[in-house]
Amino acid sequence: MSRTRAYRTGPIGCVWDTHALCMLQVRRSGRRGLTIRGSMHQLRSKDEAGRPIEAAAAVREGLEACLRGRRFCGRGIATMLPREEVRHRSLRLPPMPMHEMSAAAHWQIAKDARSSLDEIKCACYDVGASSADGKARHEVLTVSALVADITARMQPLDSAGATVVAIEDAPGALARCLRTGSHSEPSSALIVDIGIHRSTIIGAYGGSPVFVRDVPAGCDRILEQLGEIGSEIRGQSTDLVSVNAGRVATDSSVGKAHTPLSRGARLTIDELAERMSCEIALCRHYLAQTHEGRFRPSGGFALGLGWFTEAFTLALNRSCEIPLQPALQALAPQVQAKLRSLRPDVSPECWLAPLGLALYGIDELIRSVAA
Repeated sequence: MSRTRAYRTGPIGCVWDTHALCMLQVRRSGRRGLTIRGSMHQLRSKDEAGRPIEAAAAVREGLEACLRGRRFCGRGIATMLPREEVRHRSLRLPPMPMHEMSAAAHWQIAKDARSSLDEIKCACYDVGASSADGKARHEVLTVSALVADITARMQPLDSAGATVVAIEDAPGALARCLRTGSHSEPSSALIVDIGIHRSTIIGAYGGSPVFVRDVPAGCDRILEQLGEIGSEIRGQSTDLVSVNAGRVATDSSVGKAHTPLSRGARLTIDELAERMSCEIALCRHYLAQTHEGRFRPSGGFALGLGWFTEAFTLALNRSCEIPLQPALQALAPQVQAKLRSLRPDVSPECWLAPLGLALYGIDELIRSVAA
């Protein structure tokens, strides 16, 4: 009598910028437990003759190379838009059915952008009842993007023969990856994602974002303190998400050099930590005032500086009201070890956003990776 084996496989989480493409997939089986497979491909900017290669063609080439290796199961891909192509906005609407609320939010976002409904795609995270202004309101966090940008993002995926199962935003992927609490008893956490010129503070609850705040401060001044390596990092990056996903090359470059932090870099990290600490206090105040204490993060996670995230987290905890830890520590120890083994020369932070995408729609896999 044969014994059937139960498998649960998520989509392939895929993130890329102008320099590199990063893919990851999670699979769980009763016999082998959790399997994580990842692939990183350096994108070419020129062909063998020295002629420039279009960005979409380079991405398609990278996708085909990764999929050809048979490291992944299927061709279903979840990806996300670059930070600069996505807009987040909290809206408080009169109570109504969720499908009507989504339509109302879409109309409001398009109206404010002076665009037609056909030009903008809009999705909503359900935040819940809000007590602002003493009126009964229901709050949603909207995520919007231009249809043209979404189409351009899908083009190399379609050309490579992939099936797009989801196009998300970075806060959604990170909140899922770093979910705290259980399915029956979710908890709140703050996620601080550092970019080059701007950063994002995410209020997460039960694996979904309930609040997103962009902060016009990033690690650009820290990169200046790194000299030649910092210049190389900025030249390779488009700041899609952070050092982790959009700047795969950042962690690789810094990791190979094992650059020690200079006094100037440490002082700059301290300045950034102090700025972000003030922003975190404002976010916690907003969440406490508008949601009657339902979202009271008692801790959180920081990411975005690759090998230097731990130093940033230590500086942040000297002035922050709540304790934060490097985001990787939100994952189970065996998952951390698997991510580190994928590319030892690259900070494992680069896999966090693809991991969040790879968990799309698979609740039992989310529970498997949580610490």
